[in-house]
Amino acid sequence: DWYDQGWQLTLSINISAAHLLSHGFIEHLRDTLARYPQMPKDALELEIVETATLHDLNLAARVLHQSRLLGVRTALDDFGTGYASLTYLRRLPIDTLKIDQSFVRDMLDDPNDLSIVENIINMAYAFNRSVIAEGVESIEHARLLRQLGCRLAQGYGIAKPMPAGQFEQWRQQWLQVPKWRSDTLPALHPFPALRAAKVAHQKWSERVMQCIGAEQIPEDLHLDPHHCGFGQWYATAGMAQYGKLSRFKAIRALHDNVHRLAAAVITDNGQDTILLAQFSQARDQLLIEIDALIDTLTEH
Repeated sequence: DWYDQGWQLTLSINISAAHLLSHGFIEHLRDTLARYPQMPKDALELEIVETATLHDLNLAARVLHQSRLLGVRTALDDFGTGYASLTYLRRLPIDTLKIDQSFVRDMLDDPNDLSIVENIINMAYAFNRSVIAEGVESIEHARLLRQLGCRLAQGYGIAKPMPAGQFEQWRQQWLQVPKWRSDTLPALHPFPALRAAKVAHQKWSERVMQCIGAEQIPEDLHLDPHHCGFGQWYATAGMAQYGKLSRFKAIRALHDNVHRLAAAVITDNGQDTILLAQFSQARDQLLIEIDALIDTLTEH
């Protein structure tokens, strides 16, 4: 019906791994397509979900190859979450990768998730695949994804699931929303990973303050400087990108000191006001040094 109205849309249909590998799947797909001869076959996309149960890759590759011969496009859902994702990318004839929302949702303030998203986007282009980001909840997500090279997205920031009748009305309104047009997106942060690292440190510091006096310290508070979000990013993606810069190297000692003071404050239950003030000062000094690093990079 939408096609008869002149709408140029691609319809993506979830297909479980078990369904994809079931007997007669291609025959059923071929018969279904034959019922709508006026439709272009590439207007249909099979989105493979529950990929962890995709136990027979040889059979899956044959089925997907046959569906491609029919003209149907294919997408791999939740890319990046399974241990076999790279194997799937190498062995399966997939047109599109969908970045799992668990990485996209937190990439604004988790530098490690941001690194994963960026690497998946680069990997998709290296393998000549399209890429879609799931879990886009805000315009900030959208502009960062565009900066990283991802132009397709889905998520509650765009729309929530709706019946077909409501979609027709929503589509007309969506075409009139200026904030999502590429030429109206606000200015981008020049160093998104550093911005996310800074936010991660701020959120961790806020949690430290909230946990003072608590009966039990949450395991994910990570008082060890090597295990918090900032520390993990610093030792991996951050070191790879900025490791030769003296300002970046100086941040390690500051970060370690913040964690040492945080552990002391937690142990002391915040009773020592001098110790608490030292923690606050060290926390702020690290933020200042991150900003100084950004300024240095901007000047060059």
